[in-house]
Amino acid sequence: MNKSTRNTNRRHELFKEFEDRGLVIVPAQTMEPLEELRDAIFTEAKGLLGAEDSDVEDFFNNFHKRELTSTALNDFRMDLIGCVNEKVDVGALIFSSVHDTLTNLFGPDIAAQKSINIVIHQPDDKNIPPVHRDGELTSNFGTVVWVPLVHCFGTKGVKILDRKNSQKGAELFLSDEKDSEAEFDRFVARRWESVDMKFGQILIFWGPLLHDVPINTEGQTRWALNHRYKNVFSPYDMHGIPDYYRVLELSPLSRLGLELEKERFAKELS
Repeated sequence: MNKSTRNTNRRHELFKEFEDRGLVIVPAQTMEPLEELRDAIFTEAKGLLGAEDSDVEDFFNNFHKRELTSTALNDFRMDLIGCVNEKVDVGALIFSSVHDTLTNLFGPDIAAQKSINIVIHQPDDKNIPPVHRDGELTSNFGTVVWVPLVHCFGTKGVKILDRKNSQKGAELFLSDEKDSEAEFDRFVARRWESVDMKFGQILIFWGPLLHDVPINTEGQTRWALNHRYKNVFSPYDMHGIPDYYRVLELSPLSRLGLELEKERFAKELS
C-alpha cells in the first residue's frame, strides 16, 4: 500500500470516527507550533510572577505550590490570556498543528475563535464550570479543540460523552421531570469517557457534546487550552464574525467570490 492510499484510508477512518462519535484524539501533525505556543505561555506566566523557572513541565505541574488564592489565580489567568493574545497568534498555531485534520473535517475555509482560553485548575479547586455543551453559543457546525499543555490523566483531564450518549444525556439534563437530575447523574457516571492525553495530543470534538472538567484530585495542576473552529460559511448562532470568530484561511475560489461580493456591495452603496 502506497503513502497516498494510506492517507486516503486514514481520512476515511477519521471521517467515520468523527461522524459516529463526534470526537477524535489525534497526534499533532507537527510539534513546532505547539511548542512555540507553550513556550510563549510559559514565558509570559513567568514574567507575570517574576519567576525564574527553567523547566516548563515542572512549572505547570507544580504551579499550585505557589499557593495563589482563587481570586489571585483568576486575575493571573486573565492577565496571562491578555499577554499571550498580544504576543502570538494562538488560533493559527493550533491550526497549524492539526491543519490536515481540521481541513479534512471542514474544508479549506476556516474560521477561528478570536481569543484563547487558558485552563488552570489546581488540585481540589472547586471553581470549575458545570457540565455543559457549546453548540448553542457557537452553532452546531463548530468544533472545540482541547490542547493539554502537560500530561492530563484521570481527574486532571476532561470527561466527555460521545454523540449517542450526549443526545440522551442532554434530554435528561434539560428535562423538568421529577428526579431527572438524579437520573442524569446516574446516566453520565456510567458513560463518561475520561481522556488520558500528553502534550502533543489534541482532542477535537463537536460543539453539542456534553463535557465536564472534573475537580482535579491528581496532586498536579491542570493546564490546557481550548479553542473553537468552524467553516467560514456554516451557520452562526449567538457568536459569529467579527465579534467572536475571525477568518483564518480561505480557498482561492472563496477569495475570488468574496472579492466580487465586496465590489457589488461597494457599487450598491455608491
